[in-house]
Amino acid sequence: MIHKAFRVTNDPLKLSQLSIDELHNQTKEAVATERDALVKVLHHLREVERRKLFSIYKRQSLFDYCVSELGYSEGAASRRIQAMRLIHEIPEVEEKVASGKLSLTNISQAQSFFREVRRREAMHSQTSLQPDLLHTTTHQGQLALSQKSHSNIDLEKHDFSDKLSKVNGTQSHMHMHIQSQSQSRSQSQTLHGADSDKKTAAEQVVRPKLNTEQTESFNEVKSINKLKVLENLELKSSRQGQKYLSSLDHSAAKIKESTREVAPDLTQVTFYMDAELKNLLQNVRTLLGPKAAKANWSNLILEMAKVSEQALLEKKFGKKGAKEMKSPELDSPPATPAPEGSANPRYISKETKRQLWIKYQGKCSRCSSKGNLNVDHIKPVHIGGSSNIENLRLLCFHCNQARHINSKTFLESPHRTKKRSSHVATS
Repeated sequence: MIHKAFRVTNDPLKLSQLSIDELHNQTKEAVATERDALVKVLHHLREVERRKLFSIYKRQSLFDYCVSELGYSEGAASRRIQAMRLIHEIPEVEEKVASGKLSLTNISQAQSFFREVRRREAMHSQTSLQPDLLHTTTHQGQLALSQKSHSNIDLEKHDFSDKLSKVNGTQSHMHMHIQSQSQSRSQSQTLHGADSDKKTAAEQVVRPKLNTEQTESFNEVKSINKLKVLENLELKSSRQGQKYLSSLDHSAAKIKESTREVAPDLTQVTFYMDAELKNLLQNVRTLLGPKAAKANWSNLILEMAKVSEQALLEKKFGKKGAKEMKSPELDSPPATPAPEGSANPRYISKETKRQLWIKYQGKCSRCSSKGNLNVDHIKPVHIGGSSNIENLRLLCFHCNQARHINSKTFLESPHRTKKRSSHVATS
């Protein structure tokens, strides 16, 4: 909502001459306009992320773009990004932000809470489903996956609803509704199931198949829980919000990981280690020998990184290639064409990849990011581009996506045109 009658007096002398009611009303109008502007910013950030606009401006991420290009502090940038993504997922949140009921700080805390809950649920489902699929047919495996998934949902949502009821002083009937749906689906599947497929179901662990009704039910349950949590965070301070989330799940509401640059060559990283990670690090310390026996965590991670880097270089480029990667005389490698007679025009040899890696020093050619690098054809293969090193470059995932999203050449490629035409024909 845009306040057209909004007239704010910026002159301190004039502000001092306002009556009490005028000052109060103008302050409320200024706050309402500020919230309208915030919602507008969040919508703009969503479009910037969709188009990967930050890559065009040679920024490694949306966060980097917000800090470097828009001038936000790191905390302000993070809170706005979290709020933007939550509004995209749950559109009802937009009204709560515009009205001031939900603060950006509490949204950020809620997003961290939701991510931790999802992470632990995913880990639990992977470890609990595998034993049930041994020596079973495909149909039996699908049935076991379905029943196990809905059983987990019922138990988790029942416990979650009980906690919400205790906090609010109300009684939730969500569990009974979900359980009845789950039982009816399980009975239907049991009556109609037939052991006609003799394939084993071990491969079902990676991608469990749920039908449309089950998927919609699962998404609905997650959405309802999130909305309930967000409703209970309305008009709460950040401390009250943290306390409320801790009352639901203390371990999921713990302080999130953080990274802070304290000096040009020094970064502070805060995170939690579970028992498994701690034991693994202690084993690595023992295997590294005396030099790591009394090393602090920073030095231990440094030694681990050196070992991992060497192993990964050998895996990617071979032992000889990994050794030559350290040679200073290969800073400007000669161009090497792809092997003649290769049937695949997209084929890129390991030697070409190694030379490409050296040429760009293991960084994105646009934003200098070192994360998630891809080999990109400057002139696409579908319009006659080759796989010679002169036509190749390193791009990070975001820059590669930005190029395709904003490229006219990509939009007019034969593959996309054919796909678009077939879609129109079927619709």
